[in-house]
Amino acid sequence: MTRWLDQHFPNLLTLLTAVGLVRSGGLVHQCPPTGAQLTPCCQQSPFDLPRYDRMTITGRVTCNGF
Repeated sequence: MTRWLDQHFPNLLTLLTAVGLVRSGGLVHQCPPTGAQLTPCCQQSPFDLPRYDRMTITGRVTCNGF
């Protein structure tokens, strides 16, 4: 679904951020692999991540590992 959105609406995230529907500025973390409970980038539970941080399966990770 994300690839379809990126392909058909490449500026959607920019638009939603501009109108205040999405808040930018959080880090992007790697999703835990199937069966794992912690993110591989910083060893935190997804429930313990800051509110505006995001997670990705295949995208660019910006978490520095802390």
